[in-house]
Amino acid sequence: MQGRPGRAFRTAVRLRKAAPPAINQLSPLTRPPRPLNGAASNFAAFRRPEDIMKIRNSLKSLKDRHRDNRVIRRRGRTYVINKTNRRFKARQG
Repeated sequence: MQGRPGRAFRTAVRLRKAAPPAINQLSPLTRPPRPLNGAASNFAAFRRPEDIMKIRNSLKSLKDRHRDNRVIRRRGRTYVINKTNRRFKARQG
């Protein structure tokens, strides 16, 4: 009766399997995309306009963009929110 191969044989077979190539060895077509830096890193192109928040040093002009805008403070930051039209969101900082 033959049975299963021994532990040493199974280990050798597992070690013989080729490891995936390192990322720098892949061709540019198969390499995963590099992460973007700066403002593009939050994938603003793929997000809805309601999800994007303007970040300004001064909220005075942003407060007057819509009649329902409110200036509030949460967690030590100042925000402009609008519950009727959510695209008018801003944060100071």
